[in-house]
Amino acid sequence: MITIGMLLAWVSLLSCDQVEDQPSMQLSLSNDTYLVKRYSTLAEAPKSSPVSYQMDFINDSTFILHLDINRLVGNYEAAQDGTFRVKSSKQTESCCDSAFAIELAQTVLQTQRYQLTEEGITLQGNGEVFLTKKGHQKQ
Repeated sequence: MITIGMLLAWVSLLSCDQVEDQPSMQLSLSNDTYLVKRYSTLAEAPKSSPVSYQMDFINDSTFILHLDINRLVGNYEAAQDGTFRVKSSKQTESCCDSAFAIELAQTVLQTQRYQLTEEGITLQGNGEVFLTKKGHQKQ
């Protein structure tokens, strides 16, 4: 079981990680927080998020996906050409996340591309995760 202290140490380690083969033009998501609107897999129709799952981009290489109980902490690259890659990740294993949360985490880990939208960002791979920037209001 991973404790909160271990999670914070992992976030610190990931955020200080020196990225080799870093693209020369990276998308900056630093200090942005998004809410999960819905996700879909290749085999299923989009599923709306039953609760307010949140994805924080801590800096230009580290994110935290807040699930039901657990947290997925990852190290990523996002380039201007639309590529997105999760380089490494760790997940707390405190207890029982819902099937929705487990599938959501897997879909995020399999992301290969991103697309910016008016509302936020779409992560694409073996499915799609639709994220709305926290505080975004439709006009």
